[in-house]
Amino acid sequence: MGLLAKLRIARENWWLLLSRPLELDIRRVAGHARGRFLDLGSGNLASRPIFKDAIGIYVGVDPWLGSPHLSKLQNRSLPRTHLVHADGRALPFLDRSFDTILCTQVIEHVPDFWEIFREIDRVAAEGAVLILSAPQSWFVHGAPNDYYRFTRYGLRHLAERAGFEVVLERWQGGPIALAGQAIVNFLDYNVFGRQGPMRWFSVLIEIACHFLDRVVRPANANLDRWDTMNNLLVARRKSPGVS
Repeated sequence: MGLLAKLRIARENWWLLLSRPLELDIRRVAGHARGRFLDLGSGNLASRPIFKDAIGIYVGVDPWLGSPHLSKLQNRSLPRTHLVHADGRALPFLDRSFDTILCTQVIEHVPDFWEIFREIDRVAAEGAVLILSAPQSWFVHGAPNDYYRFTRYGLRHLAERAGFEVVLERWQGGPIALAGQAIVNFLDYNVFGRQGPMRWFSVLIEIACHFLDRVVRPANANLDRWDTMNNLLVARRKSPGVS
């Protein structure tokens, strides 16, 4: 892919400073996945290509599968893939049905998110893997259905209550990326808009902050862990959770 193509992608990606590091980290942990795979909040199936070679069957669950922008997915024929129009708080599956559960950038949009973890506890097989992520510092999105933010300790607590032991934690975006994204959000939503030629100014800010964040990260590893945009963990099922 050429430089111009990459810049065009950056121009259309309004949250580059978060989405790119998060995608890379999800790819890094994809090797933990196996067997029967449940994607909670599967959306447009963006995660499926990342995991498809490591798993047996892919089951995507999303309450918006019946909406116009996702309904076309129902007509696609994908190997070893099943799409289910359901709510993550009431999953239509038997107990201990899944070996891997992915729940990324979802729980902040669920007012009673603890019910999702009750269901995760129920459908997770012995030794199952949970891959979980959520924002820590991020502007309001998907309004009015945007309710919570989570520190790494919050995600760890939720995983442990559902009977999982955390084996890996990663975070996306240090202080420079966090500050840069706040500036870009302000410009895109309040000054330039998200379309038009001035969007390139925001892209340049994103690119500069992305590289600066990578340069200073080794010297500010501890600070990055506290002042970050997003958190991700991988956990393994060890016992039934606390209902």
